[in-house]
Amino acid sequence: MVRSAISYNPATLLRAKREKAREEAAKAAPKALENSPSEDGEPSTDPESPMKVFDMADQFVAVMKPKMTQMIGIIVEMKKLAEAATNSVLSDDDRRKLNVGFVEKRNMIERMASDSDFHGRKIFSGELMRTALKIPVGNGPLDVVEVRFESLKNDATGLEGHKVDSMVNARNALKDMDNVLARFQLAGMMFKSKEDSIHLKRRQFIEENQISEEVVSARQTKVVEEDANKRWEIQRMTLHLDLKEEQERIADFEGRETALLINRKI
Repeated sequence: MVRSAISYNPATLLRAKREKAREEAAKAAPKALENSPSEDGEPSTDPESPMKVFDMADQFVAVMKPKMTQMIGIIVEMKKLAEAATNSVLSDDDRRKLNVGFVEKRNMIERMASDSDFHGRKIFSGELMRTALKIPVGNGPLDVVEVRFESLKNDATGLEGHKVDSMVNARNALKDMDNVLARFQLAGMMFKSKEDSIHLKRRQFIEENQISEEVVSARQTKVVEEDANKRWEIQRMTLHLDLKEEQERIADFEGRETALLINRKI
């Protein structure tokens, strides 16, 4: 009895799995950086350093700054796709192709917005409107920077359900894209002001406590190195497990192909 050939492409699946691993690593890294203990169970940074009061502030900037920039960049790309889809000379097939990219980016933004949390608090939602996130930047009770993004208070990105698969839908999406982009750009400006406040508080703290440049430099170097090491370790472990699984799949595929050839000869 002749069996049909097995439809399986190890190379294509491997590329897909690697891409998935990179996405999972990028998603897991910020969460691991929020509160990652060392081998002895203590905080990863030096607990004796006077600069430890800025740990949470440094983590906030390191985790949220690239995500904020990435989200704004994706929204700008979505606006360009919506603008292109309003061109009356496009065919229905061309507009459907634009819609595929638009929807992919829309889903990406919605996932990032729902997954973006810091120390258990949602950043890209109205949760911060109810109670601001207070980030310590010193030893006193008033030494805090409050994070509250008023432009993102609706618990939604504003992109829900939008698509550009027709002229009408493209025009409606483009109209709302201007509002969505403005909201996130305003949030980006507000984030920059929080980052500037953190830097200002840091300089004041260093001057008031007469902390030496050596201590400050050592602390910053340590934080940067730990950030890079954690991100690399997460990526390495994710890719290792992913490739191990793929090797098992390929071995299974090759075994089935061999059995198929034997059956054919029989």
